[in-house]
Amino acid sequence: MQQVGYFMTFDEEMAARGRMITEYTNTKQHRATLYAEAIRLADTLTSLATTIKFGPKTGSVRVLTVEEKAALDCERMQKFFEDFNQTEEKLRNLRTQLKELGLISDESTPTNNAII
Repeated sequence: MQQVGYFMTFDEEMAARGRMITEYTNTKQHRATLYAEAIRLADTLTSLATTIKFGPKTGSVRVLTVEEKAALDCERMQKFFEDFNQTEEKLRNLRTQLKELGLISDESTPTNNAII
């Protein structure tokens, strides 16, 4: 009987698995970068909120740095949140695929961290 469809050789399968693991690792690294940016954004917002709340009482005025102004740009923030959520979705999908292939275990599954 003749086989129908495409079947990968062992080497092709190992190469595909290696690419998936590399993509998973790169996506995790990208997510870590996004977490660091989220923390910087939260710190900026907290500092700004404190200034707004207590500044008039103390007479202090705070000037935003160029980086803080850029971080608070609404369009940039929207793109950040979209990137963050897409990265989480991609990571979940890759994790599912790698678990199905037996390349990662359930212990390596973090919680859903999508934001906004």
